[in-house]
Amino acid sequence: MKINDGQPITPIYRQSAINEPIKLGDFPVSFSNWPIDKAPGGIAKVSLTLLPSPVVSLEIEVEGLDFFNFININDSNTLEVSFSGQQATHSVFSTTRNGNSALFVPSTQPIQIMDPSSHIRDVVFHLFNWPYFWAREHLVVEDELELHAGPWRIRISQTEHTKNLVDTLKRTGGYALTHVGSITRLDGEVFSTADTSEILEGLGYYLTFAMGRRTNLRLAVGHDGLGNVAYAELGLGSDEPGAWNRGCSWFDDRESCLLEDVIGGFWSLREREIWKKPIEDVIYWYSQANLAASSLGVDSALILTQTALELLAWNYCVRDRKMVSAKAFEPRGLNAADKLRLLTSSLGIPLEIPTHLKSLHSKPGKKWVDSMDAITDLRNGLVHPREGQNGLEEMHHDAWRLSMWYLDLILLRLCGHNGKYANRIAEPDGPSVEIVPWMN
Repeated sequence: MKINDGQPITPIYRQSAINEPIKLGDFPVSFSNWPIDKAPGGIAKVSLTLLPSPVVSLEIEVEGLDFFNFININDSNTLEVSFSGQQATHSVFSTTRNGNSALFVPSTQPIQIMDPSSHIRDVVFHLFNWPYFWAREHLVVEDELELHAGPWRIRISQTEHTKNLVDTLKRTGGYALTHVGSITRLDGEVFSTADTSEILEGLGYYLTFAMGRRTNLRLAVGHDGLGNVAYAELGLGSDEPGAWNRGCSWFDDRESCLLEDVIGGFWSLREREIWKKPIEDVIYWYSQANLAASSLGVDSALILTQTALELLAWNYCVRDRKMVSAKAFEPRGLNAADKLRLLTSSLGIPLEIPTHLKSLHSKPGKKWVDSMDAITDLRNGLVHPREGQNGLEEMHHDAWRLSMWYLDLILLRLCGHNGKYANRIAEPDGPSVEIVPWMN
């Protein structure tokens, strides 16, 4: 664990209560393709409303805004707005009228409101609904984590309100801005808007893998060397995970150093062209399948996990290591269970069905020979219905848990991790955090 000894990170935006709208600021704006006589200009009040779902809106006074003018504005589908004299424009539509003020919403969110820059010195980002973390080995709360990924230095800090916010989220659900983070280069050099977008995206995939649910780094603001805003992104986007949902994964928030241990290997893996798209696809399916713990059905999740496992097997065994030819993965080649056995056995991951997953040992007739036999057979029964498929809910649930565990381990192994992890299928009376199995 690297603890930063510099200045604390100051949030750009704040909340005083869960689900409270967040004021993003007052921005000079100008409109184009305005449908009535005079386009409004001046200052727009921009805010982020979190319920019923997150949305950024712009409120601005419009001269002569009577009912009929509002109807003309509301019917327009070509309205565009630009911020602070920037060249970039964003499509917007109107929603409500309040006296002489109209409320506009960007058609796509989040929006990047600054023109591209190559002189960004640091970026501050915000995290919603993140867990309260601490380091068990030190028996003290870690207010800040420092992660190194390639040339980047990433700090994630919880605030004096984080614990109370998280405790309330667990009881009531909703949205809360729980953490703030910053990004700089380790060498202190400046970077570009494109670099910023890439690091935010890559870190989002990593934290999604760690949290077991979609995690986006939002409300990012970048500054140049003089402290001027050079990058600003407003909004949360349509792919947010929804109100409070603490996913299950290999990461234990009581062992916060795990985040530092894995990120370097993850970054190196994703930087390889052969792995970038497959890793992103697998983590998307991983986060979606993990929703079986809260909203997605276990049957759908089991189909997603096998899809992810087969993509990993193809990319590792055929494209990366060239252990077998592409024909081995074609329809008349290896069956699904053998593909997954080839992957896991080559990575030193055990194939035996854990004894405490009792439902997977209670199959009538011929027993499953190993985990891959059980996972693929149960998944095939869902995709290709056959006799005897009723009453298998417990088997499906255990097979889903087992397949998610394999995704945890395979991804950790590919990242070169040889330390601790949180075992999601640990025996009830056993330790939940243990050494990865290939090191035993």
